[in-house]
Amino acid sequence: MSGPEVNRPVVVLTGFAPFGADSTNPSWEAVQQLAHGWDVGREGIELVVEELPVTFAEVRGRLSRLLQEHSPQLLLPVGLAAGTPAVRLERVAVNLCDARIPDNSGEQPVDVEVVPHGAPALFTTLPVKAMQGGLAEQKLRVDLSLTAGSFVCNAAMFHALDLTHMLATRSGFIHVPDEAAMDVLAVAEVLGALIRVGIAHEGPDLAVAGGAIS
Repeated sequence: MSGPEVNRPVVVLTGFAPFGADSTNPSWEAVQQLAHGWDVGREGIELVVEELPVTFAEVRGRLSRLLQEHSPQLLLPVGLAAGTPAVRLERVAVNLCDARIPDNSGEQPVDVEVVPHGAPALFTTLPVKAMQGGLAEQKLRVDLSLTAGSFVCNAAMFHALDLTHMLATRSGFIHVPDEAAMDVLAVAEVLGALIRVGIAHEGPDLAVAGGAIS
């Protein structure tokens, strides 16, 4: 006789496919690393992971399908920010595609909207200050960022927020460093900690100073 069904929170975590001539993408490598060691019974959280294409045209459809299939509490796209020294929680996505280089399909939109006639910008619904504070207590660094760029990462964040604005799902975007700045195991540790704090924190975000001066 089976026991009662356990109703666990669900988190959808995505990384990106390799871009251009690269053979790997640190965002997907870190997501896979976390998933490999994730113990649902111990964590009490269902983790769903998927690799997203580095293409403007395909991201929205993939995120929409994941939302429909899993109804997650958190939708967390993860992307690479080469040159950044630490994992970054993005606070805002702008409704702008301005690609300096083509995506993996060869598309290079310049000064066009992510979502036609959509809002100029959308803000994360994640409790990013609580998440940053929770990780600081664990001696793990996470930075808050006010720009997700204007390439596919920003588009993914904007789509995620646009798709979830009428849902209970909280979303945003996480940028991770390249492996020269932070190895995959360390990034995976931070991602896991962010998930735990993000699920545990209920209600509004912490009202603590965290803005930029410049």
